[in-house]
Amino acid sequence: MVRELAVTLGVPDGAIVLETQAASTYQNVVFTSRILEAHGWRSALLVTSPYNTRRAILTWQSQTRIPVRPVPGTQSQFYSHDRGASLEQIHGLLHEYSAIAVYWWRGWIK
Repeated sequence: MVRELAVTLGVPDGAIVLETQAASTYQNVVFTSRILEAHGWRSALLVTSPYNTRRAILTWQSQTRIPVRPVPGTQSQFYSHDRGASLEQIHGLLHEYSAIAVYWWRGWIK
């Protein structure tokens, strides 16, 4: 899905490297930084949901020295609300703040 979207937006298929093994934001950061180092790449764009951006950046900064620039997705339930946040949006925010606390407790973020 992500590959197809990137190609649709003009990114050459051969320029796309996907990390497909991670089961968490922490693992994605660790596995992706290994891919970047293996290719000799010195920076990356971090594309994630607006909900996950803060945790992903904190994890990235704690786990690797490779600079990353966050680029939140433009399509997200985060942006869709008519009169304040929905129950689903509040749940998403609570999940992320809880996950940040767990990541801090595990030493995955500083």
